[in-house]
Amino acid sequence: MTIIRPYNVKCIMCGRNSSQTVLASSNTMGYPDLDGRPAPMLGNTIGYWNQACRYCKYCASDISKAQKELKGIKEIISTSEYQSQFSNPEFPEEANIALCNSILFEKNALYLEAAQLSLQAAWICDSNEKIEAARKCRERTIMLIQRWQEKQKNAKEKKLESILMVDLYRRVGRLEEAQKLCYETLKTKSKNLKKFLKYEKKLISDKDTARHNAGEAFHEEEQS
Repeated sequence: MTIIRPYNVKCIMCGRNSSQTVLASSNTMGYPDLDGRPAPMLGNTIGYWNQACRYCKYCASDISKAQKELKGIKEIISTSEYQSQFSNPEFPEEANIALCNSILFEKNALYLEAAQLSLQAAWICDSNEKIEAARKCRERTIMLIQRWQEKQKNAKEKKLESILMVDLYRRVGRLEEAQKLCYETLKTKSKNLKKFLKYEKKLISDKDTARHNAGEAFHEEEQS
């Protein structure tokens, strides 16, 4: 069962109080999506995963706490990029909040964390049937993962993110890139990961850019 509660939260940046809806608990029933979105009910709570101070526009998973890994937060918030994203009418409000938090991480060269927040924004757009906004969030996620991979020396971790990249490429319609990366990543030794990649291969062949989950991949394996 999902429980959400309103709380009066004091912003660590400006010291003002604002009402925030906080996710107290939730659960999952079923399989996650191929891009990692949790199954319901947790997968329907993404809009509560980030908060925004309506006074200073600081965005974080919890605005009452400092994100110690981040520097220059106030300076980043004051930029035109951050300010325009905060109130961008093209995206749902909750997606703008996730994207602003993503910008804070991106400007600190924490690209994988920024990518995850950008992907959360895509999930919010999916839920609101904002197709073009979701595509832009996924394109941004791809860019951030690529920047992370450029810095990453651990081949195993790179491969795990490449599996996510296959689905991201497919979802935005970059099917040739998805197919190429899928073939390259199929060299993995993990049987479960191979199941997902074989299913991705089928979806790419079918020119299917829709949302699918891990349960479908397991079912496809059983039928073959």
